[in-house]
Amino acid sequence: MSIYSALSIDVPVIAYSALHQMKKGAGEKEYVKTIHDLHTMLRAETAAVADVWNNHLKEITASSIQTMRGNLSQFLTLPLDTDVKEIHRILEDQIGHVLSQALPAAQLGVFASTEGRFFWEREQNAQLQAMLARGKDHLRKIKFRTKEEDHFIFESDFFVESGLNLDIIEHIVRDRIGIYARGHGQHIRQSDPFVFAAHNLVHVTGTLESGDSKYESVIHFTKGRVQYAPFRKGLTELLESVHGELGLPHCSLWQRKLGLGVGTEFHIRMRARDRKLVRDSVLEFMKGAEKNPLYSTIVNKGYLVTKELTR
Repeated sequence: MSIYSALSIDVPVIAYSALHQMKKGAGEKEYVKTIHDLHTMLRAETAAVADVWNNHLKEITASSIQTMRGNLSQFLTLPLDTDVKEIHRILEDQIGHVLSQALPAAQLGVFASTEGRFFWEREQNAQLQAMLARGKDHLRKIKFRTKEEDHFIFESDFFVESGLNLDIIEHIVRDRIGIYARGHGQHIRQSDPFVFAAHNLVHVTGTLESGDSKYESVIHFTKGRVQYAPFRKGLTELLESVHGELGLPHCSLWQRKLGLGVGTEFHIRMRARDRKLVRDSVLEFMKGAEKNPLYSTIVNKGYLVTKELTR
């Protein structure tokens, strides 16, 4: 029984997100390539870390079997060598069972990732205009440039299971890839501000990989003075309704990990294959939110950003 099962909680899925902006004068094509290289390196190093861990477990199992055989031999009349393979199999199964019960059932490292470039279009709908304007205001507050010629703002999202993997990401970036080496070092040199945050997955329909989705809308908002359980439950139902109505490939609800990151506590992500559908998804969601007084903070203070998914 792992610590998660002992406490009767699910292993959390976490989005580790980085907002970053290209420096003036840097080339967008090269900048995007260095970001994509970082995603590729993270996934490759994730596989390498998993191999290291699996080999470590095999060594622990082999050592434990040897120790147990030696201890048992002291108390048995017949030597254990009479059926070495069968004894080894039994002990290996038992130790493997104990390890599987004691360790969290979480994938190691990054199991999915996406990359998106922010864009703003001229919007006729007054509600969307206000939400997009609040989105720009928030970005300016955290030192991002949002003028017409400065729209090279990106968001990198790396998805992991359990907080343990935040340590593994740090190890991969700092020690295995190297913070100033290869693609990551180039990316740092080409970037101006960075802002990081971590969020727990509350609900998802679809996969976390971008798949054939080309665009993503993200609505950021706070809870207000309502209880968490009915707030999250209602949002989940509303997202399911939007998904069913529009057939979106991905809808998800996220809540910020305690004390990790800036901005609002919650956000919703909706993905689509074209810009019109991603716009319609926001309008459909807001239409449902307006009907429920629990979501007045979303309607009145929520802000919106839209992204073109490049990975």
